[in-house]
Amino acid sequence: MFFGMFLAFDAFVYSNAMNLRRSAPQTAYSLYRDNAGVIAARYNDLAVKGEKRDITEGDRLELEKALRAEPLNRMLVRSLAIWYDLNRQPKMALAGMQIASAVSRRDVLTQLWLVEYRLREAKSGSAYRHIDVALKVRPQLASLLYPRLATLMADPLVSANVALSAKSDTRWVPGLADYLVEQDLSAAYTLLNSPSVRAKSTSYTSAFRSLAHNLARSGSIDRARTIAETLVSSKQYDQWADFGLNRLSGDPDFGNLSWLSNTDYASLVPTEREQLELQVSVPSDQTVELMGRGIFLLPGAGYQIEGTIKPGSDLRDTQLQWIMACWRNSGEERYFAGKLPPLSTSGQFSLTFRVPDQCPYTKVVLQALGGSSGIPAEFTLQSLKLKRVELDADERRE
Repeated sequence: MFFGMFLAFDAFVYSNAMNLRRSAPQTAYSLYRDNAGVIAARYNDLAVKGEKRDITEGDRLELEKALRAEPLNRMLVRSLAIWYDLNRQPKMALAGMQIASAVSRRDVLTQLWLVEYRLREAKSGSAYRHIDVALKVRPQLASLLYPRLATLMADPLVSANVALSAKSDTRWVPGLADYLVEQDLSAAYTLLNSPSVRAKSTSYTSAFRSLAHNLARSGSIDRARTIAETLVSSKQYDQWADFGLNRLSGDPDFGNLSWLSNTDYASLVPTEREQLELQVSVPSDQTVELMGRGIFLLPGAGYQIEGTIKPGSDLRDTQLQWIMACWRNSGEERYFAGKLPPLSTSGQFSLTFRVPDQCPYTKVVLQALGGSSGIPAEFTLQSLKLKRVELDADERRE
């Protein structure tokens, strides 16, 4: 009976120690200093919190003693490696971290230490492997590790490995693509233009459309077209790039590269043969943007916009205005604003404009200037077209 009570008490102590080491590791350490698991939890807690403290010889001796009791405890191995690191013994620290990683690749603190160590050594391939493991175990580390990956992407070996990860549907790669699109266009292009990612373009739609737009704004039109062709597919590229309103040019999935309507006042409605029309209702005395998009136009060339307005209400003092602006990283630089005469009956319109030199990417906006009748202006825009035209000498001047 006594022996049974002893075992029960011992089990209680062990259970209490295990529970405390998870919930209150420092408290557990003050009560169970001889328990290797408690010692491991204590040093792990210090590492996670990043608390600054004096590192003593007693710490090393305590960790080594605990390791003799639990030689495969990853937290003990890692904690001893950190001790060597803080005491300027990098070879011992590295050896310890490599052992900790071999014991458990899921130990994120070990992987992060190895990432930074390999980065200091400029061993990008090794750093990448540890980043890969860390992101697979803890996706929440993306904000910490994506910037490091962006730097490593300059190494062809790393960019090739990332592409291979994309091919195997590694979960963290689409997030990296979205990050690169905003931070490093060259690295983003390398990744998204790789065969592995192009073959899985539907998983990277947001990155493709943002990259095409950002490349165009930066002036890299050839690269922007390449990415856009992947997004749309080369067979449908011409239909998407068309200025007119159709199923692809008005698909919101393509973001700024397609017609986007201001749904408070206008909507793109299917008609026939995959064509669209813009149905509009503009409040009186208001100026609103109805729709807009980015489009590749030839610098220095002349163009003519054509279309048909079908009024649904009295439009005598309502005007439409087409606005063109060079769309660059530095902002938008308007180069054309053409108003249509007020229309009270169905009618066609046309406007001619010239694209400035050094302006390969244009932002087009259709704006409505509501009348003063007190009645909303309702109309439909149909048969929108854009064609190249020759300009006379005066029109070709800046």
